[in-house]
Amino acid sequence: MLLMLEMMRQNSRSTIIYVLFGIVIATFIVNFGPGSRASCSGPGVMNAAVVGGYTLGEGEFRNGVSWLSGFGQHAQYAKERRLNEFVMDKLIERELLAQEAERLGLRVSEADVEDMLVGGRFLVLGMRQRITNIVFKNGAYDHDRFSTNFVRYMLHSTVKKVIEEQRRELLAERLRELLRTSTPVSANEVKEDWLAKQTQLNVQFVRFVAAASKGDEEISAAEVDKYLAAHKDKVKEHYEQRSFYYKNMPRELKLRQILVEDQKKADEIAKATKDKPADFDKLVAAKSEDPATKSKQGLLGWRRKGALALESGEDDLFKATAGQVVGPFKAKRGYLVLKVEDVREGNVPVEKVERELAEDLAKRDRSLDKARKDAESYLAKLKSGKTFDALFPKQKSSDDGDDKARSFAADAPTLQETGLFSRRGDVIPEIGIAKDLAKQVWKLKVGEPSGPFETSGAIVLVAVKEKKDAKPEEFDKKKAELTADFADTRWKEALDDWSKKRCAEARDAGQIRVNADMLRYEKNDEKVAYTPCAPAVGSAI
Repeated sequence: MLLMLEMMRQNSRSTIIYVLFGIVIATFIVNFGPGSRASCSGPGVMNAAVVGGYTLGEGEFRNGVSWLSGFGQHAQYAKERRLNEFVMDKLIERELLAQEAERLGLRVSEADVEDMLVGGRFLVLGMRQRITNIVFKNGAYDHDRFSTNFVRYMLHSTVKKVIEEQRRELLAERLRELLRTSTPVSANEVKEDWLAKQTQLNVQFVRFVAAASKGDEEISAAEVDKYLAAHKDKVKEHYEQRSFYYKNMPRELKLRQILVEDQKKADEIAKATKDKPADFDKLVAAKSEDPATKSKQGLLGWRRKGALALESGEDDLFKATAGQVVGPFKAKRGYLVLKVEDVREGNVPVEKVERELAEDLAKRDRSLDKARKDAESYLAKLKSGKTFDALFPKQKSSDDGDDKARSFAADAPTLQETGLFSRRGDVIPEIGIAKDLAKQVWKLKVGEPSGPFETSGAIVLVAVKEKKDAKPEEFDKKKAELTADFADTRWKEALDDWSKKRCAEARDAGQIRVNADMLRYEKNDEKVAYTPCAPAVGSAI
């Protein structure tokens, strides 16, 4: 197939290959051979995904996971890092880049792949890897080692498939480089960015926590209807931000509970309500021994398997249908009799959850309004001449041993400081993501109070306590290095924006189909909730 590679193969046969790499081969057979979790059980057995008509095979996916995990990462650790989802994202991105490269007329031949391999380079999910220790002999490329040690035993594939996969990787790399050259930066941009980052602030702030208000009270059905009618677009936007949660959802039950300590009492309640579910709500008020849910007519909300920590009977519970009363079940704090209000699983459309989302948003808005009013009353005092130090106690350190002080700090507004920091997008240290505040704070004078600003379910008031300006003369000393770093950052941002936009277009057009079974971390795991190019949650990759 490849003349040069074949000639090198014929001139390099030697039994020493198997002596030098026997241990390596044996290790890969044990860990990634037939029957192992990492094996694809032969090339092309299953498809991982189809992107714009191109099929991504199981082998490509499994090998991507293996490379990133160092060939042998524990399944639980991989799950916590969302490794499988990350690899699928990167494979989809690679293929979208490769297809765009072809559309623009870029071409990669087998000779181009050959040159890369002979140089001991290999591409994995857009990352360059050195494989000289596997495929080189006496300092030069050896085709036997490539086809046997690397392709057959390590990748469980064929030379033809690997060459094609590398051709797609090179196409994607060519487009990345094209995007790099088409993302120019000016000297003024670099200097302004450096000056902005070198300028530092120390900000005093007081947080008014929305949860400390009465936002956890029940909201009536009429209030939810009114909110939904007035904020339909806001509810839809909230759903879209969380759409990944509602895709391939495992079975969930919306539950109400009656909790009692005595089993006999629980048996009587279950007997009285199983044939007459309508009596359940009356018995919550009369019988339940759980104050937290009793005040909400026993409402627990939506629960998945494992959330109730039942000693037994969970499988029976999750077979129940809407309207059924089931139990009693032994739980940590006593015995539960449960009423199934509703059931959902699979892909849940916005229409099925819009009231739930509207209720959450209405509670949040009510809490924030209360916190905002509190903040505004204090801001008026600050603007009249009072100081932060005079109005608010300082928050105690977590290692001062004063539990009473820390408890007070959690319930009441206390004065805190960020410490010196430079610009970090919309993030303010100790405060969090606060887009409006991140813009405004750099314009404030030292000591000038400002707010209220909303951030992460709270309202904050701020004042700049200290400001350190940049020294422009230091820029010239690092100009070349700073320019390269800035250009690299700008290119990565442009690449990320393009990839996310193109992926969303392809996904919404039905051009991306993912084999959900491929994303399981272990054979008996439930299917992983995954949506291409959705925001990653909890990812540590």
